[in-house]
Amino acid sequence: MDYPGLYPKLTTFPKLGNPEVTPNKTVRFPCTIDYPKRESDVSFEVTWTVDGHELRDPLTHRAVVSVLTGVKRTAYLNVDKLQGNLDKYLRCNVTSFHTNTPGVRSDPIPSNPYFVGFKVSTDSVVVDEKGDKKTITIESTLPIPCNALSQYDCKFPIEIHQGKDPTDLSWKSCTYDLKKDPIDGKYRTTITVKATRYFITDHDKVHDIAFEPLFSLMNPVWIGYNISHIHVKTLDADVTDCTSSGDPHLRGFTHKKSELAH
Repeated sequence: MDYPGLYPKLTTFPKLGNPEVTPNKTVRFPCTIDYPKRESDVSFEVTWTVDGHELRDPLTHRAVVSVLTGVKRTAYLNVDKLQGNLDKYLRCNVTSFHTNTPGVRSDPIPSNPYFVGFKVSTDSVVVDEKGDKKTITIESTLPIPCNALSQYDCKFPIEIHQGKDPTDLSWKSCTYDLKKDPIDGKYRTTITVKATRYFITDHDKVHDIAFEPLFSLMNPVWIGYNISHIHVKTLDADVTDCTSSGDPHLRGFTHKKSELAH
């Protein structure tokens, strides 16, 4: 039951900040509570959800909970706790109470969401055999700690799964480097796909671009993780086989007669 006035009342939502890299190269999320620090007889219980479901420690299977007391207003979540919960929206949830009356609490108040995992600029793309190539951007929303001396040397490879090669679709390489952007610190790469024209009628087709597991990323949060598939539809181009005979006329498969330019 809710008892307004008997617990510290929050006037703003908790703020889930961007993930940060600590000096010892761990990655964590801060959840900050906007409440006056002059009031020290308050406590805040912070829990976490992914896509609305309670986050549990991957090792102990217990709910991940932090309790802030005194003047503490920020709780932290190590990304290791997110193993098996990538490509979902993370939130922190705050319940407030007075330290001497822990049985009387507010309802949980959720923070803003944050998508954790890899964002793909599009999950489907259409390329035409007569059209231009298309570019797909892949970006990690989590920092990837790097020990290189220069940030320009910070990169991690991702590999396209080597299945049956499509005859009507091509890309530049099978391995792409996730490179750190020196401005925003995020890792991203681009894949360019193009429909291959074979001058035969092979109809429109749909392909999946799949990726190998990310073994190059050493943090346990990436164990067993795969970047989402990308669906690519190739549109077949019209094919005309034509011949020219004695008079200035052209005849093709469609058997339609066309005048040649003089």
